Amino acid sequence: MDVGLFFAALFRHKILLALGILVSLGAALFSGFTLEKGTFDLRADQEYSASTTVMLQTPRQSIFSSEIPPRPLIEGQTPGDSRSLADTAVIYAYLISSDGIRDLVEQQLGPLSSDETISGVQRTTQPDGSERFPGDYKLPIVDVLGTSSSPARAEAISTAGAELFKQYATAQQDAQAIPPSDRVIFETLRTEEAEVLEGSSPYLPMVAVGVGVFLAFVVFILIVDNAGRNRREARARKKREAEDLRALDAERDARADRAGAAATPQHPLIEDRADDRALTH
Repeated sequence: MDVGLFFAALFRHKILLALGILVSLGAALFSGFTLEKGTFDLRADQEYSASTTVMLQTPRQSIFSSEIPPRPLIEGQTPGDSRSLADTAVIYAYLISSDGIRDLVEQQLGPLSSDETISGVQRTTQPDGSERFPGDYKLPIVDVLGTSSSPARAEAISTAGAELFKQYATAQQDAQAIPPSDRVIFETLRTEEAEVLEGSSPYLPMVAVGVGVFLAFVVFILIVDNAGRNRREARARKKREAEDLRALDAERDARADRAGAAATPQHPLIEDRADDRALTH
C-alpha cells in the first residue's frame, strides 16, 4: 500500500485511531504496573549486575618490567616453565563461578535467591568494553560478577565474591606450600556500581504490549476502511448500472417511436394532393 494512501485511510477514521492510541497506552500501563494501596508499582523486577575487576600478577615479574629476572639454579636442575597467567585466568573464572565460592558467599551474606548469582569472566576487551561483546584480547584479568534484583545486593555479592576467592586462593597456596616467589597475586583494580542488566528493563514488555495493541487497531482500521470502500464502490457500480439501463431503455423507446412513425400510413386526402401535384408538373 502507498504510504499516502495508508495514512489517508487512518485519518479517515480519526475516532478509531484516537481510541486505539488510548487503549494501547492503557494496555501498556496495565502490563507494566499494578495498582496497590493507591500507588502504582512495577510488575516486573529489574535485574542488576555489579563487577569487581581482579588482575593476576606474579612476584617474579613486575608488569612494569620488560624482562623476566633470571632465577638461580642448583646444579643438575633445569629451569621451570612459567605458566601464562592469561591462560589460567579462564580457570580462575570457572573457580569463581563454582559452588564452593557460592557457598562461601552465602556464609557471609546469607542464602542467595533464585535470581541472584555470582560468576567470573576473563576480560577480553578494553576497560570501557563489555564482555557481552568479547574482544580479541586474552588478558590476565578476571571480572567477578554479582547479579540481583537489588543494586546494593549485587554490589555486595561481587565484592564478597572477589575477596573470598582471594582468600580461597591464598589458602590453597598455603596448603600446597607454594613458595612466595611462585605464587599468583590477585590485585583488585576496580569495583563498579551496579547497573541494570540489558534486556531486564520492565519497560520493554510495556513498549511491546503497547505497540502490539496499536498495530492491531491499525489493522482493524484498515479492514474497516477497505470494507467501507468496497461498499462505496458497490453502490457507485449499481448507480452506474441503473443509469446505463435507463439510458438503454430511453434509446430503445426512441428507436421504437421512430420505427412506429415510419410504419404509420398517410391520410388519403394527403395522397391525392400529392398525386395532383405530380400530374401538374
